[in-house]
Amino acid sequence: MGWEIRDGQRCRVVEKSVLLKWWRERMKNDPAHQYRLRAQRNAEAAQGDLRRGSADRAP
Repeated sequence: MGWEIRDGQRCRVVEKSVLLKWWRERMKNDPAHQYRLRAQRNAEAAQGDLRRGSADRAP
């Protein structure tokens, strides 16, 4: 992290990899994001169960 002057204003500059790491950690701890991930995982599991169930019944 460092500082630069852009358009006469001093601003903080962060490397993209550091910023993305921070964002991923923040999202891991966000309850709304966790709920979204859980719902998505459950929907994918239900799709997989439906596919397997229909394959078991095929002649």
